[in-house]
Amino acid sequence: MAQTDKSTYHHGNLKQDLMESAVKRLAKGGIENLSLRSISREIGVSQTAPYRHFSNKNELLVALAIRGFEELTHEMVRADRDEDICIRLQQISIAYISYARKNPEIYRLLFGTGIVDRDDYQSLCVAGDETYFVLVNLIDEGIKSGAFRNMPTMYLANSVWSLVHGLATLIIDDNFSALGEALIAEQLDASVAFLVAGATSKQD
Repeated sequence: MAQTDKSTYHHGNLKQDLMESAVKRLAKGGIENLSLRSISREIGVSQTAPYRHFSNKNELLVALAIRGFEELTHEMVRADRDEDICIRLQQISIAYISYARKNPEIYRLLFGTGIVDRDDYQSLCVAGDETYFVLVNLIDEGIKSGAFRNMPTMYLANSVWSLVHGLATLIIDDNFSALGEALIAEQLDASVAFLVAGATSKQD
């Protein structure tokens, strides 16, 4: 056991292994059933090994959330490829929801109450802001160009975010499961089209 612990740590894999194990345990039993000791046993290291990287479970959750925000930001930026700003809003909205569907446990961690005192972790706040401002910057660009409604950027960005976040949450919580995958896809397209139409309405 000691040899496994030493080898894993020496090669720099321990932190990554702990985080991947934590994601799996989140999927199985939620935050309540996650502990540093349990994931230590799962990856075959001593119970003290995780403390080289995380002083407690909350710090592990913070690390997962930071990585999650970075991944979500990357997916949104990568999807933003068109010249038409309305299509760009559609693209990043779909990318946002797609990330939530592929990573439901992490998505819930990003916006849920599982992390204690999240405002105390500057890196987490910065990562979250970077994700949020992908949307804010796009909305601001659309308002300035005349493509979107002439209203305060934050109000419109928060309205769009509320619709996208709500739809993502409904889907990953299986509220649409009875529809089947084909109809869920149609609902997704219809909802995103609705929010884009709302953002571009000229009725101020």
